[in-house]
Amino acid sequence: MIIFLNGPDVYHRQQKQKEIVEQYKKKHSNLALQKFDLETKADWLKFKDFATAQSLFDNLKMAVVTGSFSELEDEKEFKKILQSQLENKNFYLVISTNDKVKKDFSFLLNKPVISQEFKLLTGAAWKKFIEAEVKKRDIPISKIQNLISSSEGDCVGLINEIEKLSLSDNFQSQVSSLKFKADFFGAIQQIARGDLKAKLSNLEILLENDDAAKVFNLLAYTVQPEEQIRMADYDAAVKSGKLEYEEVLLDFML
Repeated sequence: MIIFLNGPDVYHRQQKQKEIVEQYKKKHSNLALQKFDLETKADWLKFKDFATAQSLFDNLKMAVVTGSFSELEDEKEFKKILQSQLENKNFYLVISTNDKVKKDFSFLLNKPVISQEFKLLTGAAWKKFIEAEVKKRDIPISKIQNLISSSEGDCVGLINEIEKLSLSDNFQSQVSSLKFKADFFGAIQQIARGDLKAKLSNLEILLENDDAAKVFNLLAYTVQPEEQIRMADYDAAVKSGKLEYEEVLLDFML
């Protein structure tokens, strides 16, 4: 079974990808899940092995494939693998890319493939998206008025700016609204600068009471300036679907 997500709206495409993965993880507790970036040679080789290998233990497999088809060493082999999996009910293949669909891959737009296109938001759809996002964070739309027209369609860029405003304007209120009474600031400082044991124990406390995205954002707001670039790289990796917030938090500590 193949699910094909295509188009330049990276934000909504990745949101849909995450939604699909979570849905299947909940439905199938024995799901063997792996992610692959086609622009990395090592991942291409791993994907070929994963897609074609037969296992006695993992009855259900899911591969999440991102990146550009044009970076592949052998597009014909990739096409052959995809076509061989069209009717495979034990292998879920999620493909997320901004590539324009070439003639050789036009079958990805037809049944039995489940395909969805993500065009850039414009006009009324863009305005509706902005209004919904600022409402979630309780930010006056006037604060981002200058970005509305200049960044039309750039959902990822706009979300980043909105989140920065949300953190700077509402940092104290976000912390006080957390569901636990632990020393939040102390826990964040321990994650940023404590020894490994302290980092792990404090992260466990935070994640037991709130979601990893909020912990990451508040940590990113707290770290030293020289670490901001690293946090920005982590954020980009999460938003591109390559990593999850739990993974980057653990990697940051190690």
